[in-house]
Amino acid sequence: MSNLASTAGLGVLPPVPTPITGRNLSYLPADTAAIQAMAQAAINVELFTIPLYMAAMTSLQGTHEINASGISYYEGRAWPGLNTTANPGSPNQKAYNAIFAVFIEEMLHLQLAANISTSMGFAPSFTSPALQNADQGWTCYGPTLTTIPHIINLTDMVAPYNGLAVNLGAVTTAQIQLFQVIEQDHATAVANIQPGALSKYFPVAPFAGWTPQMTEQNLPLFGTIGWMYYCYMQYLTMVYTDGQTLYQKLFQSGSVQQDMFNWAGGSGSSHPMPEYPGMSATVTASNPLLALAQVVDMILGITDQGEGAGSQGSGLRHLLPAAARAAMKIQPPLEIGNVDPVFQPSYTALSADYPSYNSDGSQAATSADATARSNWGGQSHYAAFTAVQGMIDAGGIVTFPTWFAGGNNWTAALLTSQPPNPSPPSNIPNPQQVADALNALSGEAALLNTVVTGAIAGVTSGLNGFWQKQNATFPYPAMVGAGDRMTLCWAAGSSPDISTGLTPVPSPGRAPSACQGLNYQNPPATSTCGTVSVFHSCRGTNACTGQGGCGFAQPISGGGGQCGTSQCGTVTAAKRSRKPRMTATATNLCGGPTPPTPSALYSAPGDNKCSQLGGCAVPISASQLFPEAGTMQVYNLFSGTPQPLGTIPFNVGDAVFDIAWQAYIAALQNQGVSPLPGKPVPSTLRVALPPST
Repeated sequence: MSNLASTAGLGVLPPVPTPITGRNLSYLPADTAAIQAMAQAAINVELFTIPLYMAAMTSLQGTHEINASGISYYEGRAWPGLNTTANPGSPNQKAYNAIFAVFIEEMLHLQLAANISTSMGFAPSFTSPALQNADQGWTCYGPTLTTIPHIINLTDMVAPYNGLAVNLGAVTTAQIQLFQVIEQDHATAVANIQPGALSKYFPVAPFAGWTPQMTEQNLPLFGTIGWMYYCYMQYLTMVYTDGQTLYQKLFQSGSVQQDMFNWAGGSGSSHPMPEYPGMSATVTASNPLLALAQVVDMILGITDQGEGAGSQGSGLRHLLPAAARAAMKIQPPLEIGNVDPVFQPSYTALSADYPSYNSDGSQAATSADATARSNWGGQSHYAAFTAVQGMIDAGGIVTFPTWFAGGNNWTAALLTSQPPNPSPPSNIPNPQQVADALNALSGEAALLNTVVTGAIAGVTSGLNGFWQKQNATFPYPAMVGAGDRMTLCWAAGSSPDISTGLTPVPSPGRAPSACQGLNYQNPPATSTCGTVSVFHSCRGTNACTGQGGCGFAQPISGGGGQCGTSQCGTVTAAKRSRKPRMTATATNLCGGPTPPTPSALYSAPGDNKCSQLGGCAVPISASQLFPEAGTMQVYNLFSGTPQPLGTIPFNVGDAVFDIAWQAYIAALQNQGVSPLPGKPVPSTLRVALPPST
């Protein structure tokens, strides 16, 4: 397929690009396939960055408190890994705030790319074979891999970039250089490609030889992210002989448009204000040209936040019909290097949406998340990573690998904060027990990596369904909730590796064990823990009956999903419900309603009646306590259709696993099982896992 430019100005973005016009309608099927491939490629590129940045962020050594509104039972405790802070003092904390701000905006970019795709009638995939294998292992990462998906093979770049690997890693000079390659503006990226390799990149739109059967896996490498979006825009604005653009022909009014950032529930809601009030986050217009203006506004937001690519943004506008140009929110010129104010988050909104709390449950004066995101929101992602490199050069960064290399280990003192809790809970492990568990997990890399892989797989699997139904529940808590499992990898002395994938679990006819000892298949077994491949980390996306975690998050009537049609099937997703630790401390530790409806019944941990109605955190952290009171419904999971057996009350401060065990024993008693098993001592993994926040 000959689709590369051959001019001397290869890869040069024209200041005023010329739209493609007079396109013969006979090309429409091929063009439709091409733009669908472009839409998916944009999703792949944005999704690709999220595990990379998460791994680096969680590698920074330190500890954090787990604080929530009205909750004080974790006072005096700390867990491995950093969190955002309103007053970053150490280089580690400053670097964490910077990478966190970028990480969150990459999730915004993923949303924008997915909404653009659905506006054309294309269902986005978050498990594309360009990134993952059939077992949900991420084939795009590895110590010997050198290709940024859809963009470039790093071996074609100049030193030092031609020696980099595309792999999950800690905050090091090499890893930050990789991030700079991903985020650098188009002109800089072109200059960093070896002259002899330029001809491999920068395809010309429309792509020659493209057929209706082709997908994103048939796309050529674009050379830079800037060129990818340039080609994308050329297809979006391509005009046919009938005077319509390709986008007009594909536009779907009323398409599924999901929004986790700019929705505003008003005073009293959990998210009262839009985070980015100056930019489009969804395609809401019913007129195709006005919708196209929103799409371009979203693309400009992506490139401006990432690369500070002001000149490219100004150029892309010229591809639009005049009516669409006039409707755009952002007008030129954009400032190169910095993020235009319309694409920056609002500190006021972030403070309202993501309040911080003290260890006694009172609200803190300043939001840590708002501080981190606002302080870095005016700088491009490239600039943020350049600043982190400066911190590395100054010698102040300490990662978990360097910390362990210095002979350090976990102690109770490291996991104890001030002030002490005057009435510490007696039903959770103490700091010394957690420290011992963390030290004992050293050498368990295979287990920990599978846990991380499963947690992320739960996110991507959930996202596939999220853009299919407007009222579906977004697994956003799980997206960043996977972070504490990646933190656990680093904190136990391992480096996260999500490339292997998960071994599918065949249907056993009954629900497999959800957590330690909760084995409905072979009672009274008290197995060490549930099968790793069925670990969960988000409500509403549990794959099987009986595999829910804390359960408090899910009313038995639904809320996060509808009942599946089978008790169990092939399970490869890890899911948990939580307000993410990395995006603000929760008002409810399992992500459920605050407070629960008095008459509502909730799925008991490990006893959810069907798929998608489970709760959070499987395996259940031994430190997980209920932040509210309510009533759990117990089901008999031995019948073909789970039947209600009665209810179990739970109170503030009750251990989640204790309630899970009560539900389990009630089900065994109903089945006539004798003798009944004894509750197992918490496993090392359950002791080491932090409670959900």
